[in-house]
Amino acid sequence: MNVRERAQRFYAVLDAQDWGRLATPVAPNLLAQIGSAAPVEFAEWLERLKEFYAGFPRGHHAFDEYLIDGSAAVTRGRFQGTHSGVFQGVQPSGRKVSVGSSILTTSSTASSPSISDNSIRLV
Repeated sequence: MNVRERAQRFYAVLDAQDWGRLATPVAPNLLAQIGSAAPVEFAEWLERLKEFYAGFPRGHHAFDEYLIDGSAAVTRGRFQGTHSGVFQGVQPSGRKVSVGSSILTTSSTASSPSISDNSIRLV
């Protein structure tokens, strides 16, 4: 499986909100950095994801571009969804959202089954 296929598999599991399987395509030492916030470990990132998807339960990622260099991939796209659940204490508004993102995933080896041995950065 190449790095693009691993990235696609990762986002399919993420958007399916299959939290039990999410740990499978990621390395145990994964760090996620969102914007300029400090990086967080997998367990904290998972809790943030659950909160986000609770507010946008049918949200999904759509990618416009994959840039691959060896064992690193940059995806450029957006998260799209409808605010149909409670999010950070805010009741559902029914509004549609589209949040742009550039995501860097890296792996220590191209043959690794992990989506990332080092980091996921959401800019």
